[in-house]
Amino acid sequence: VLYYLGKSYAELGNVEQARVHFNRLIVDHPSGQWSQWAREDLKKVKTK
Repeated sequence: VLYYLGKSYAELGNVEQARVHFNRLIVDHPSGQWSQWAREDLKKVKTK
């Protein structure tokens, strides 16, 4: 759920909320595949 919330916020342009959700996912589940995707999307959000 955190990944999709972050993704949705990023698409809507709410970068701060996207970062919050992606970072929480990464901290809570650092070795999971969802966290890997969140890291990749977080890099994209930071460059916008």
